[in-house]
Amino acid sequence: MRSEGRFFGLMSKAVLVLLLCLGTSAQAQGSRDKICQGLGGTAATIMRTRQDDMALSQVMQVINDSDMNETYLSIVRALVLEAYDRPRFTVPENQAEAVEDFRNDVELWYYTAD
Repeated sequence: MRSEGRFFGLMSKAVLVLLLCLGTSAQAQGSRDKICQGLGGTAATIMRTRQDDMALSQVMQVINDSDMNETYLSIVRALVLEAYDRPRFTVPENQAEAVEDFRNDVELWYYTAD
């Protein structure tokens, strides 16, 4: 994993705390796992779009036209910028690996951020 990508540099501890507060204390670990899975799934979808060579401006337009709340929107924008800062591959196996690597990078960041 690259240590200083856009996403990992843009995400503040305040946003992480906000995400962590979404669950109740009784379901804290379960909620944290669900948040991580959702974040990982979003990251995978974004990287899949990147590997399919959709223009960055088109992706941002779709995101900006969505009805996401502002916090989630800023997270998704940061993920998009990070994904588009990484290489695009033409071989399907390499594309699939890029998608899984990106998902795992984001999930690892989420679980280890403090």
